[in-house]
Amino acid sequence: MEKTLEILDLEAQIALLKRRINREVSARKKAETYLEKKALELFKANEKLKAYNRNLEEQVEQSSKALDTNEKKYKTIIENMSLGLLEVGAEHKIVKAYDAFCRMTGYEEQELIGKSARQLFLPEEYWSVIDSQQATRDQGMPGVYEVEMFKKGGDRIWVMISGVPIYSDAGEVTGSMGIHYDITPSKNLQRDLEQAKLLAEAAQRAEKQFLANMSHEIRTPLNAIIGMTHLLFDTKLSDEQSDYLNVLNSSANILQGLISDILDFSKIESGNFEIQSRAFNLHELLDSVYKTFILKLTEKPVELIKKIDAEVTPFLKGDDLLLNQILFNLLGNAVKFTKKGKIEIEVKKLGQSEDMQTLEFCIHDTGIGISEEDQKQIFYNYRQAKNDTRIRYGGTGLGLAITKQLVNLQGGVIWLESRLGEGSKFYFKIVYELASQDVKVAQQTSAEAQDLCMDEYQILVVEDNAMNRKYINTLLKKWNYSFDIVFDGKQALEKTRTKHYDIILMDLQMPVMNGYDATTAIRQGKSVNAETPIVALTASAVLQDKNRAFDLGMTDFLAKPFTPKQLKSLFLKYLSNSTPQKTTEMKDRPKMDLDYLAELYFDDKEYALEMFELFLDYGVKEVEKLSVAFEAKDWPTVKQLAHKLKPSLSMVGFPSITLILEQLEKAAYNAEEEKVKTYYAHFQEKYQAILPVVKQKFQELQSSEGDLFAK
Repeated sequence: MEKTLEILDLEAQIALLKRRINREVSARKKAETYLEKKALELFKANEKLKAYNRNLEEQVEQSSKALDTNEKKYKTIIENMSLGLLEVGAEHKIVKAYDAFCRMTGYEEQELIGKSARQLFLPEEYWSVIDSQQATRDQGMPGVYEVEMFKKGGDRIWVMISGVPIYSDAGEVTGSMGIHYDITPSKNLQRDLEQAKLLAEAAQRAEKQFLANMSHEIRTPLNAIIGMTHLLFDTKLSDEQSDYLNVLNSSANILQGLISDILDFSKIESGNFEIQSRAFNLHELLDSVYKTFILKLTEKPVELIKKIDAEVTPFLKGDDLLLNQILFNLLGNAVKFTKKGKIEIEVKKLGQSEDMQTLEFCIHDTGIGISEEDQKQIFYNYRQAKNDTRIRYGGTGLGLAITKQLVNLQGGVIWLESRLGEGSKFYFKIVYELASQDVKVAQQTSAEAQDLCMDEYQILVVEDNAMNRKYINTLLKKWNYSFDIVFDGKQALEKTRTKHYDIILMDLQMPVMNGYDATTAIRQGKSVNAETPIVALTASAVLQDKNRAFDLGMTDFLAKPFTPKQLKSLFLKYLSNSTPQKTTEMKDRPKMDLDYLAELYFDDKEYALEMFELFLDYGVKEVEKLSVAFEAKDWPTVKQLAHKLKPSLSMVGFPSITLILEQLEKAAYNAEEEKVKTYYAHFQEKYQAILPVVKQKFQELQSSEGDLFAK
């Protein structure tokens, strides 16, 4: 039994062992199967890794080739663009210099490595620039700047540098890369342009000065010619003299027109032409133009017709002077080229808004006409329709060119229609503002001029040209005006220190002291004439001269040549509303010694007239010489002139003033400067006070029939 149990127990153990073995075998098989599977997966993964590595290697190789290609491409571009690359490290030490930079500077790369770029290439005046740029680079910012650089050998070139920072792997700035571009040709061109600009500006200044001088030199004698012509017309003339005078006057007016054309053209070209806007009456302007040209056509079988659209509003605002000049130019052109037939002025309204009116003007003539080919250049400078036009008809060829520019300056347009042999039509269109209907042209009639008693006013004329002095002197004497004439600004200054004037006519270009300086001294000093109207009386027609005159305190500007009517209008403008200085000075004037004069001349009017005229001519000149000698501290001449003047003053009724001259003579003889100044000032004060009295008495002597020196 026990044996059986043992056997059973053994069998059980064997069975258990078998089961364990079977489990282990099964587990081993599973493990082997799993290992085989994993080994296969690992093998497959390894194959994929190998394939990936091969692909990566191919990509790296391709990228390297592309990078190399790009590097070569951009290097080629930079080389072809002549951009010189330079790498610098700390303290501006050169790390690498590329070929283009070496060619630009003339160095080999091995000559540059380790050298200081700042000291080697940059002039000292640019060290601060490079230090500032390096500080910017140290902060990680790029920059662009221009400097001069030394080449090998010392020559300088201009370069534009674009600098960028270079970083280390740690992100720190270790240096910079500079891309250099040679801009020397551009800089040379810029320098040449600046020099050319300076030369052009100098040429422009020279041109303006030439025009100013030309204007002055031509207009000054022309003023005397035209002025004397006006004076001659007022005298008794024979028919032959009248014919000669008409030719003279016509020629002078033609010359004046030519000069005005040239100066107007120059002002327009330089942009210095003034456009003004003021209210005017179009009908009155056209009437004035019409009447002027009616007179010009008296000797031609040409009818002048004026047509104005009924819808045209006559009260406008704009530059009426320019409109007048445009009409004069076009009508003058029509008169010149029309031998017979008619000339027509027509004005139409093209449109109107609430405050604007568009007008079209047409000047139609039956003259020689213009061919289609010549019409293309008719408005060009110095161009005339035919080559022989200037010879046959005269002129500068500027009239229509100026007219076109005057129209354009006002925002208008001008055009023409013409056929050769059939006349011409010149049209121009301008937009004007509408003005109030109560517009009145500020004109004074001759009757009003007569109401102004000019002999009560004191006028000072400052003019260096003898012809113009004679012209003005004749006019003022003819009008019975009280006036003084001096030759330069210095003499004017002397006059204005001791005598008040109601108006001063001041020439601008004079020797010793010009009109600008004299005006400045009068306005800024303590002169009694600090507020007196000063009118620039000049032959210069340059805008800069006019502006300068106004800036220095001048009141108005009267350009030569001027007519008697223009000069009288100037006096009316500034004196009609002022109180004559003479009325306030009368009580302070010294009294003329009439008893002395009556005893001296008795009833010899001719002798008295001769002595008074002699004093007003030569005596005044001697006083002027005395002023010059006094300013020069020429005491011997002061003594001599004081001695000469003593009898002259006695002869015109002021023997008491000879005592002052005796004191002046003695002080000058002893060279006592302070006493000379005192007596000279005292004499000038008395002299300025008695001169109007002498002039007035001289006028009375010329007209008096009774007692010559009655009290």
